[in-house]
Amino acid sequence: MALPLSYSVRSLLARKLRTALTVGVIALVVVAVSLILGLASSLRRTLDSSGDPRNLVVMRKGSDNDGSSSLTLQSLQDIRFFEGIARGPDAEPLLSPELVTQPFFRTRNGGRENVLVRGVEPVALAVHEDVRVVEGRMFAPSAGEVIVGRGVAGRYAGASVGEELEFGRGRWKVVGIFESGGSSYESEVWADVRQLAEDAKRIMPYSSFRVRVADGTDMDALARRIGADPRHALEAQREVAYYAELGESALQIYILVVFVARVCGVGAILGAPNTRNAPVAARVAAIGT
Repeated sequence: MALPLSYSVRSLLARKLRTALTVGVIALVVVAVSLILGLASSLRRTLDSSGDPRNLVVMRKGSDNDGSSSLTLQSLQDIRFFEGIARGPDAEPLLSPELVTQPFFRTRNGGRENVLVRGVEPVALAVHEDVRVVEGRMFAPSAGEVIVGRGVAGRYAGASVGEELEFGRGRWKVVGIFESGGSSYESEVWADVRQLAEDAKRIMPYSSFRVRVADGTDMDALARRIGADPRHALEAQREVAYYAELGESALQIYILVVFVARVCGVGAILGAPNTRNAPVAARVAAIGT
């Protein structure tokens, strides 16, 4: 005759510690895998929404991201007037020289995290049209001021308008908060590029250039011309392609996590019955009696 369901329920309640351990092990695997998968998926979505189809990213040849690239002031002067680069109302080229660093920031609860700080010039708002200051104002050049992305505001100590952020070798006053349609820029802090280079002791003051391409210009032809300039070892690519390549790294993390999740899942499935079988094996004599 089959055992009633109430017997199994009472058996679980009679051995609360073993039952709790079994449930806890399975729950821990599920929570850990869910968090990592969510992180990887969120990273991919953020990178997929970043980049302007009308912009080029210029870096040093061999570099695969801003952090590993370094460019000179002379290279900026040599390419900024290339034919095909868009111009603003003041006839100045829409080319944004930028520098990225990743100093530690203190969170509101006392922790420490790396945050990407991007040094830019005022022309950056014209090149990155999706970025707009929604609270406060744009920072003034050479004034020790910064603006913070919506994802940074309030998360870190001093990351609100009117407060002061501490990073690098100084203190920076927050004068504005910006949004960019959910792109990766919202997780950054923007500062004056020259001040940031001085603070970071960078001999080469730039990491990359963001270039707005004029309407009707062949973007690929302009990219090839920049890359073929014999004076500098530069490489240009579409901004959307640049962020798509960064997203590939998130895809690799996703695949790795899925593999680990399957291994952990199998382990949890095997571990659960083993945990339940252990008390049965320990009470063979009592069961036989």
